[in-house]
Amino acid sequence: MKYLKMFIQITLTGVKSRPTKYFWFVILSLFVLFLQAYMHNFNIVFIVMFFIFSIAGASGLVGRLNIYFVDIEYLSSERFFATEVSKYRLRITNNQRISAYSLEFINDLYNSFLTAIKPYEQEIVELQYQYSTRGERKLPRLTLKSTYPLPHEFFYRDKIDLDQSIIVFPKPQGVSLFSTKLYNPNPDGEIDDFDGIKRFNEGESLSMVHWASFAKSGEIMSKKFLYQNEDDVIRFIFKDIEGDDEARLSQLTLWVLECEANALEFSIEIDNQTLESSQMSIFDILSYLGRY
Repeated sequence: MKYLKMFIQITLTGVKSRPTKYFWFVILSLFVLFLQAYMHNFNIVFIVMFFIFSIAGASGLVGRLNIYFVDIEYLSSERFFATEVSKYRLRITNNQRISAYSLEFINDLYNSFLTAIKPYEQEIVELQYQYSTRGERKLPRLTLKSTYPLPHEFFYRDKIDLDQSIIVFPKPQGVSLFSTKLYNPNPDGEIDDFDGIKRFNEGESLSMVHWASFAKSGEIMSKKFLYQNEDDVIRFIFKDIEGDDEARLSQLTLWVLECEANALEFSIEIDNQTLESSQMSIFDILSYLGRY
């Protein structure tokens, strides 16, 4: 009676089931066995029918218990950019004294599979997702699905709300900063006046490549000049960028990421505000552009 009450409670509180193609094989098997038992009155056939029916029925309770005590919690995420696929991580907790098996986590675009999770333990699952537009967005609802213990039906919990909002940044695209006049690392020095090397950036002239380093390591590096002033702040003015607002935001996002990768300080003048990289984090600056 105790387990019957638990089965009813679990069924009523969100664990559902659907038949698979193997379900019809079970039905066909029971029908054939019934005909054999009816025509020949073989006791062994009745026993086999009862056994199949019992196993199929018992799997319903086991399958529901398998996912009922699994908790899903948002953990962290990569940066999300419009139209690009990014990942977010979930903490999966098994709150029962037996292992949970064959767990599939599904949003409306992608899925991720977890083979098993031991009793009272946690696992990390990564899921991908893609937003078509920038701005503040909620992570999609999830469906938790499992075909354990038998494949004739699967069990699922749907519309699981992670209750987590994220900022989707503009898609980074446009002209590289290093191919514009906004970045001029060597206003005064000569081509041979350098005191080191740095990573080669797309858009830089091939004459800046340090070929000796390339011959040694196979990695393309560029010359770092003696007269380069790396303390200069690169200034971006929103209204001076070509294109509509969306194109400007995408261009700024690309430049912000390039400045971050090369440890360059910058400022953005936008709507009578100035965003300074020395005073704001890159995340805060990208969030401003995403919400714009």
